[in-house]
Amino acid sequence: MVEALLGAGHEVALFHRGQSGPGLFPECEHILGDRRESLGKLADRSWDAVFDVCAYIPREARMAGEALAAGSSWCLLVSTISVYDNTGGPGPNESAAVLSLDDPATETVDAETYGGLKALVEAEAHEAWGDRLAVVRPGIVAGPNDPTDRFTYWATRSGPTRVPPRLEQPVQAIDARDLARLCLLLAEGRISGTFNACGEQTTLGGMLASCGVEPVEDAAAWELGLPLVLPADGSSDFLFRCPSDRARAHGLANRPLAETAADTRAWWESQGRPPLKTEPA
Repeated sequence: MVEALLGAGHEVALFHRGQSGPGLFPECEHILGDRRESLGKLADRSWDAVFDVCAYIPREARMAGEALAAGSSWCLLVSTISVYDNTGGPGPNESAAVLSLDDPATETVDAETYGGLKALVEAEAHEAWGDRLAVVRPGIVAGPNDPTDRFTYWATRSGPTRVPPRLEQPVQAIDARDLARLCLLLAEGRISGTFNACGEQTTLGGMLASCGVEPVEDAAAWELGLPLVLPADGSSDFLFRCPSDRARAHGLANRPLAETAADTRAWWESQGRPPLKTEPA
């Protein structure tokens, strides 16, 4: 997102702890702090747009609203498709039901609470910003610089690779650069609302082909916990069937998944790491 904003000629200030990549973007203003402790350094400033990319608990969104909403024009909140309740039907659009928590006061973020907490974060942001808020709900985000072992796992494989025998399961992954471009366009247009931001729909087999992976179907591979592999009963397939029509109407354009895979592999190898061979058992 910072690269997209700078590339479009905007001035960017970054609020962060200074612990990860502190040397990045020297051309930006860097304001050091911890959002969970205090946003006092931001309270007396005014901003044309605020990008909130890391609110995981409602208190964080509430603090951001208290510190920033009065003096800022517009806010973009990065949420997640994990807010959606499992309806068991096709992929949810932006008006679908979201999760709730038995204990909405919890600040423990784990697989059980993540989606419900993000739904509460959205509610706090709406309370603070009203109609000056865009909520972007990405699915799997992929591409160069991705440290997670999700899409990157497959883009860096080489040779025959064991996979469960359900290559027809749905998969969606959005390139981080395409997501950033969408957020830039929403900010420049001061466009409010909620937007799914997911990749083009494909299948597990299609994703593997885009990554140049030779799949070897093996029922025992269900036990490996492979990334982006959904349960065999299809109960979570809806998460990879999310329509992004509203985002596309406002400029979202997905590059080919093969391009994302190639660029991810090139980044991986630029770090001195060779492609990983996974031989079938």
